[in-house]
Amino acid sequence: MNIGASDAYLSSGDVVKNPTLLNVPLAISAQQVNYNVPGLSAGTYLNLNGAVLAQMYEGKITAWNSPAIAALNPGVELPPIKVMPLHRSDSSGDTFLFTAYLSAHNSAWNHDIGYGTVVDWPIAKDAVAWAKNSGIVAGCKATPGCVAYVGISYLSQAVADGLGEARLENTAGQYLLPAAASVSAAAGASASSTPANGTISMIDSLAAAGHPIVNGLEAGVIGAALIMLAGCT
Repeated sequence: MNIGASDAYLSSGDVVKNPTLLNVPLAISAQQVNYNVPGLSAGTYLNLNGAVLAQMYEGKITAWNSPAIAALNPGVELPPIKVMPLHRSDSSGDTFLFTAYLSAHNSAWNHDIGYGTVVDWPIAKDAVAWAKNSGIVAGCKATPGCVAYVGISYLSQAVADGLGEARLENTAGQYLLPAAASVSAAAGASASSTPANGTISMIDSLAAAGHPIVNGLEAGVIGAALIMLAGCT
């Protein structure tokens, strides 16, 4: 028996097309949002939410000192640098998680783009695609003004490369980093509701202290054939 792992669970369409596939929840994963905004004081964690991030990726918010970002970060002096949204060029569970968060918080994004391991990204001015998490981190480091979504396993590399990390708004209106406590809180609020088919999303759990972009690492199993649903790197 071979296993292919992904942050994205099997969709109902995948199961219909491949009825011998199974979701097997294995572990908890989370996602961070990083940025390269020169001039911020050390130790600053910008607050961002799904509605604002969607507009940044749509090209509707084009500068880091825009009123929408400033309203979430009172007292922070934001530079007038251009927003440079980075996204994955390859099929990715990270894209699934990030776009699911945007869809939950921005009705226009949900209607026009939705979520998945691959989406039709808006043609925002200066939007750039990179392969794998390692490419996203390297691209963000090389691109002043960037905003990017990255798997939590790359947190150390992102920090070492000097990238900032955003606190993301959850359903309780709290802005949180993907720390052990906030990820555990989100997972704990959802674990008891895991359905028999193993398909579960922990995006926007009901935990007041839960990080909003958390999901189970899923394994897709089909006899002796290997199925890789999305990139995990």
